[in-house]
Amino acid sequence: MTITALPSLDRTDPTFREEVDLFFGTQLPAFSVEVEAARVEINANTSTAFTAATTATTKAGEALTSANAASVSAASALASKNAAETALD
Repeated sequence: MTITALPSLDRTDPTFREEVDLFFGTQLPAFSVEVEAARVEINANTSTAFTAATTATTKAGEALTSANAASVSAASALASKNAAETALD
């Protein structure tokens, strides 16, 4: 979202009074609307990013749990293999 820059005002300009009226009557209110729209967009994007990070953390935890379960299963399979080999000897 783009925000239109506010113009500078020159007190020595003969049209200063008209420029001030334009500034406070049109340009500043438009600027305020643009800034508020940008704030809302930033908040929405921040919320989306937070949700994505939370989901990623949850998925990483699930993957770790699965990896731990696989490791336990592998250890159990190895113990069973060793027990079977010992029984055959």
